[in-house]
Amino acid sequence: MTERAIVIRRSDYGESNCMLSLFTERHGVIPAVIYGVKRGKNNTKAASGQFLCYGDYDLYEGRGAAASVNHADIRDAFLPVSESIPKLALCSYMAEVVMTLLGENNPDERLFGIFLNCVYALAYRDDDIAKVKSVFEMKAMCAEGLSPVMSRCVKCGSEDIYAFDAREGGMVCRGCMRGTSRRISTGAYRAISYLTVCPDKKMLSFSTDDESAKETEEMTEVYLLEQTDRGYRSLDYFKAVKDI
Repeated sequence: MTERAIVIRRSDYGESNCMLSLFTERHGVIPAVIYGVKRGKNNTKAASGQFLCYGDYDLYEGRGAAASVNHADIRDAFLPVSESIPKLALCSYMAEVVMTLLGENNPDERLFGIFLNCVYALAYRDDDIAKVKSVFEMKAMCAEGLSPVMSRCVKCGSEDIYAFDAREGGMVCRGCMRGTSRRISTGAYRAISYLTVCPDKKMLSFSTDDESAKETEEMTEVYLLEQTDRGYRSLDYFKAVKDI
């Protein structure tokens, strides 16, 4: 079978092979092996096993759990990402989120498109890296049915909203505020609200002032962490290198 896919994880497998996690358009994340990739005789084969390599993978499904990569027609390698430590770290974080949300063999064409477009933006657009991070975090949540409630209190339904509560799943009124609730600026509220309703193809088509952008990044991150109920080592690494 041939699958359009992007490599979101790579590890050594034996002396000359690589185990890949391929994020495919039709079947979600699937494990695959490239045999002999480290022998240095086939540059195309070696390139097809690199993190973020995107293309059409010709796969053979044997008896084992992982498919074998027979050939790959590479569409893009997003090389500008690999030249930036912060961008590469952000892509590792996004990949870890994908693995957390989907596991293996759970198709999600919408999340595939969101991930691919964010990687493309990091490689070829001049969007701020923190903005791309916020967009991915919120859009990934929306794709998985975890969109925050922004137009009314998520607890009682009141339209007199006052604060954002990542744990509760959206906006709350004064009466429903708790320790995890946080006041939200107009700019951050508009940015997050936009991301919950805008078409995915226009997810980067908004702007905010610097303070609102920083607040938006903080809130989308906390929201994803709360909704997935875990931490991410790749996120810790991104934070350590983002200002390099």
